[in-house]
Amino acid sequence: MTKAITTKRKKKGFTLIELIIVLAIMAILAAIAIPGFNAIRQNSRIKADKQSCEAIKKAVQTLVVDGTLTHTGTVTLTTAADVTAEAGGTIDSTDITALKGVLADVKTPADTTVSGNKFTVQITSTTVEVKTNSDGVRTSSATF
Repeated sequence: MTKAITTKRKKKGFTLIELIIVLAIMAILAAIAIPGFNAIRQNSRIKADKQSCEAIKKAVQTLVVDGTLTHTGTVTLTTAADVTAEAGGTIDSTDITALKGVLADVKTPADTTVSGNKFTVQITSTTVEVKTNSDGVRTSSATF
């Protein structure tokens, strides 16, 4: 009688070994996928900085062409509110105010591989060059 009762019951669920195997497979897949996600995030940050360089270049180019920005020199910015002229140029406070106006939508550089990352804009009478860090890795330049 007891044998008949036990044969009627069907076992449902997974064994402990099956669960451990599934968890091991999931851990292996996660170990493969996570570094790939980090690379994708870093690439998107670099592309965002390249687009910001282009936007800054076009905005400064417009100021130079329409005569609003008449001085030359080098300007650094991390945000639109933090625009400073470096020594050695002729850029004055009027130029800084004009730059702050057109660069209001520029975001802080997104690349986190460089500490203290900032945009550097070098303005001459014929060119505008924008870099994201001191060694000029991501550069956008134009001649007019």
